[in-house]
Amino acid sequence: MLDIVIFSGGTGSIAIQNGLSAIYGNTYMEAINIRKEIGQSKSLLFEMVASKDYNSKEVNKLKQKIVSLDQKRLTVMFKALEDVQKVVGY
Repeated sequence: MLDIVIFSGGTGSIAIQNGLSAIYGNTYMEAINIRKEIGQSKSLLFEMVASKDYNSKEVNKLKQKIVSLDQKRLTVMFKALEDVQKVVGY
């Protein structure tokens, strides 16, 4: 049914396509930025763990940051799903 609504060329289909495209673009860019930050944090974590100056408090902070960033990424994705539902009228 969604394919019919979006690609039928009927009233509102361009608006739906534009809405979905905007959601995708925004979500994609935000997710990429979060993944980049997660990757940088993981690299730093491995450096810290391999260091002679291992500091468990700092390592734990960094691990928590990574978990928090991943949770943020999931929140962004779930919000995008809700936004898609609004655009297509669910």
